Amino acid sequence: MTTTTGGGPPLLTDETWAQLDPDAGRLSAADRRRLLVLVSLVVGFLVAVVAGWRSGLVWPQVEAQLSGYGTNSDARTFRMYLQVENRGMADLHVSSVGRSGEGLRLLGVAEVPTDLAPSTGVDVILRYQVTDCAAFQRGEWPVPVTVDRPWGSLTTYDEAPTMQAANAPATYSYQGDDPYAVPWQVYLARRACR
Repeated sequence: MTTTTGGGPPLLTDETWAQLDPDAGRLSAADRRRLLVLVSLVVGFLVAVVAGWRSGLVWPQVEAQLSGYGTNSDARTFRMYLQVENRGMADLHVSSVGRSGEGLRLLGVAEVPTDLAPSTGVDVILRYQVTDCAAFQRGEWPVPVTVDRPWGSLTTYDEAPTMQAANAPATYSYQGDDPYAVPWQVYLARRACR
């Protein structure tokens, strides 16, 4: 038998069909097992990475949120209240929060060091002295949170909180970035330097 198309020349003869391997291009049983093992290993690895990440073992799942503040213009000091939370599934040892910067000296931190179980938090108070009212830290300045782990310390930097500028109207609307938002340390340093 000869296969043709529309009366044209033969495409394949019976002898050619007989020589073709009907299993050509198919995986053998051994190759299918190897592929299944490989896919299982890759999926298992990805699940382990995601679980490790979410647990806080790979990267601490800690979050610090501004919850209040106080200023003393006579002493040129301010306090910043943070809620530090463990969002992961592993216990964390928070060894430090905050830092000094240009024109700002960190005087002390209350409630740190501390251990945080999963889904718990602690209220932390950072006390700062404004050492130079004309030249203090400007721009975004994230708050560092250092976590100790058995294999070493790791510092995370949460998004820098912002506050409303003193000249912000009582009500206003905007699209995109808030035009009256200022970094937390700028707002508090200006209040302390009045």
